[in-house]
Amino acid sequence: ADALAGLEVDTARMAANLDAAGGVARAEGLAAALAPSLGRVDAGLLVEDLCRRTAAAGRPLADVAADDPRVRAHLDAAAVAAALD
Repeated sequence: ADALAGLEVDTARMAANLDAAGGVARAEGLAAALAPSLGRVDAGLLVEDLCRRTAAAGRPLADVAADDPRVRAHLDAAAVAAALD
């Protein structure tokens, strides 16, 4: 407990770390948002593909997902952003 007494949370740095690599660390939220429409397995496979494309293109996951017609069939850009928040 004493080791944590001086701990200070840097929320801006935490957010930056989550956004590193295009926001892929937040991908589970997108899969959860897509699961009711696609099923858990297919949503996971789609988000896995989006993450690979995010890494290859060097673009944010939110942009790659919002541009993908498979995602747009179920979620608009605001819903994608909310799922990744």
